[in-house]
Amino acid sequence: MKPAVLSEAANRVIDEIWESMLRLNTMPKPGHLQADLASEPLRFWPVSSYLVIYRAERRPMEVVRILSGYRGIGAVLR
Repeated sequence: MKPAVLSEAANRVIDEIWESMLRLNTMPKPGHLQADLASEPLRFWPVSSYLVIYRAERRPMEVVRILSGYRGIGAVLR
């Protein structure tokens, strides 16, 4: 029974992330810049306990990474 519950939860998070990426691609420049975390102008958008990290100036936008918010994001991006 537990795997089915985990699978449903995982599918919900995946759906939330996907929907967020579709919305982000239609907005001018949502999210926030974090100059202290990346050496280039990357934007960060929270979804559940994850961060969608992307380049907003590209069309279509370019997703660089999707990371757990619990990770050391600065270390991963360097």
